[in-house]
Formats: sequence, structure tokens, C-alpha cells
Amino acid sequence: MDELAVEFLWVPQCLGGHGAEPYEGMRTTIRWQRFPNESMQNAQDAEWSNIVYLSESQQGKAVCTLKAPELTPNNVDPAGEFVEFLSGYRVIAIGRVQQK
Repeated sequence: MDELAVEFLWVPQCLGGHGAEPYEGMRTTIRWQRFPNESMQNAQDAEWSNIVYLSESQQGKAVCTLKAPELTPNNVDPAGEFVEFLSGYRVIAIGRVQQK
């Protein structure tokens, strides 16, 4: 399993996001913005932990543990890559992978 530290912006429910705030153990699908075709073909499951979230700004940081063996398509260094987190077909957060 691989871990990613991410900064994220939580999408409010009124704009199609999740009705609750992010929570420990939450499972989402991660999609790499730079690799849309690969992301659609090889969806990756991410489990959230170590969440620090500010509800006023709807921004936060978290560690996402990926269940798939590859971090990114084509084994690109994920640091600085932009990602989307989905629940079903809804984008519930957008973020950027941080340096380890």
C-alpha cells in the first residue's frame, strides 16, 4: 500500500459534494487530473486518515492510503500532482499531493 499526503478543498453539498465533513476511515476513489484516461480505466481506492480540516474555509490536509499497487499512472512522482476525490460519480474534494 502507498500513502499520499494531500492538501484538499472540500466541495460543499450545494455544489454536488458530500453532505458531511471528511472523516477518519473514509473511502473515496482518487482520480489524477493529469491522467484522465488512465484514471477512468484504473480507478484507485483511497482511505483517509490523519485529517486536519477547517470547516470555515473547507480546506484541510490528510493522508490517503491507496489500495492499488501503483501510485500514479506511468510511475510519475506524485508530489505536486492535482487529484480529485470521488464518491460514486460525485467529486467531493480536489487536492494536491504534498512532498513526503
